[in-house]
Amino acid sequence: MAVSTTRAARLRRLRALLDEQGLGNWSIHLHDWKARLGSCDFARKEIGISRHHIAHDPHEEVLDTFVHEVAHALAGPRAGHGKKWKARIVALGGMPRAKASRSQLAGPMPLWTGQCPGCDQRIFRHRLTGRGRDLACAHCCAGRYDPAYRFRWQRTRPAHWQQLQKQATGRTGRGHAR
Repeated sequence: MAVSTTRAARLRRLRALLDEQGLGNWSIHLHDWKARLGSCDFARKEIGISRHHIAHDPHEEVLDTFVHEVAHALAGPRAGHGKKWKARIVALGGMPRAKASRSQLAGPMPLWTGQCPGCDQRIFRHRLTGRGRDLACAHCCAGRYDPAYRFRWQRTRPAHWQQLQKQATGRTGRGHAR
């Protein structure tokens, strides 16, 4: 039960940050996202964060994501990643980045790997929906859909995923991208 204790402690720290910033009426919602780290929902007054991110990444990275979303809450729904948001995140001690890098995404190995027949670019998906099966390489299509460049899908091989993870992070883990 050490993991849940750690998660509970992390959530208490995140809740304290919301309260310190005057966002006591906002809630924290844990999501099962695998390819997304956090979100800010103004309608629900809710900061969303990935369970996988909390469970598998260092607290500093989780805190960085949370600060990013708190800055959105403080800047307002129309601020986006503009000047007002940047000022808020800097004031909170965070880095004004609009997105996490691919190597920072939390979660288990994606089940599907798509490879472009033209340039060999690879993309990864956790689910392969009907629409996803028809994805084509934007680089090779040059802005106009061409079925000749549809990704060819296959199940992701664990050894291949670990190799990509090692390239992205400089180390391997339990199948989790970081």
